[in-house]
Amino acid sequence: MTYLERTYLAALIVTIAVYAWYFTSVFTNLPTDMNSTNEFGTKLWTMMGAYVVLVIIISILANILQKEPAEEFDERDDIIDMKAERIASYVQAVAVFGILVLVMFDFSKFILAHALLATMVLSTIISVSVRLYLYKRGV
Repeated sequence: MTYLERTYLAALIVTIAVYAWYFTSVFTNLPTDMNSTNEFGTKLWTMMGAYVVLVIIISILANILQKEPAEEFDERDDIIDMKAERIASYVQAVAVFGILVLVMFDFSKFILAHALLATMVLSTIISVSVRLYLYKRGV
């Protein structure tokens, strides 16, 4: 497994773990006022900080534990990145359209903010998963 694959796999695991923790903790204790952003703001900032710190730590560990010399970033990596981002952007575009439908039906700020966050998380998970798949399959 190459350095990029290890880093992508670690980022995928951290993304799923941190956001699963956040969404379960927020939706098990729903705020009383669904338009209030104060009640879930601290959890949101805690989650963002934890995510950034964990991704940095995992990237450092992957770099330290790397046994083989670093590989050059070549055109295969560019092709994989473009394919993964294209697929993830399609998913994100469809999901944002769904959020616009939620706006038309006058959903609360809480639901809209979390639907947008879930859209970004889903897009990230799909992008990283496609990258891992394409590295394993080969382009």
